[in-house]
Amino acid sequence: MSNDHHTPSSPRPPLSRGVRTVAAHVERIAFWAAVGLPLLYVPALVFDVGSGSTSTLSLAVVLLHAVAVLLGYGHRPRTESRDSR
Repeated sequence: MSNDHHTPSSPRPPLSRGVRTVAAHVERIAFWAAVGLPLLYVPALVFDVGSGSTSTLSLAVVLLHAVAVLLGYGHRPRTESRDSR
């Protein structure tokens, strides 16, 4: 009888390690995008009001910000203490 599943003590296959690495990068990028995207709210609103069109750009910025918040929610930025320098 073969044991094909991985136990906690067995090494993970490289693919799952790669997926975790990519997911961590996506989470970090989404976190910082969520931090910076609110800076685009005012310019998007000004552009939408000035063009007289519907608020497509403003809505896109808000939706992109919401997605970034959801994807980046679990990221915890590293903090350096001054004592460690």
